[in-house]
Amino acid sequence: PFDFAHSSEDMTEERQPKRVKLCTAELEQRNKMLQKLQETGDFERLRRSFYAQLVLQETWRDEMKESTRLAVKESGGIMEITMDELVWKLLPTAKINVPLSIESDIKREIRTACNEK
Repeated sequence: PFDFAHSSEDMTEERQPKRVKLCTAELEQRNKMLQKLQETGDFERLRRSFYAQLVLQETWRDEMKESTRLAVKESGGIMEITMDELVWKLLPTAKINVPLSIESDIKREIRTACNEK
């Protein structure tokens, strides 16, 4: 699992993720929601929807292309970086650059999917 609260110097102050320690009850609720989404097939549907929205967002896509090129270059080339290293380098930039409209939309869809079934 990835730590989505991983910090980066590139993050803007107002959008910088905060590390939040969940209590046991919150962790149990989160796990139940994830299990429900996976059992109903909504997890995969939501993941694909979120990805499609991001890819259609030119600004996000272009930022990720540039960040990928830079990460590969800084690592000494494509043969010198593993996929895991690349993901860890790109994750903070990818998360922080998600447009608020898409972030709000996916959160609403998750809530709806969890409450419907």
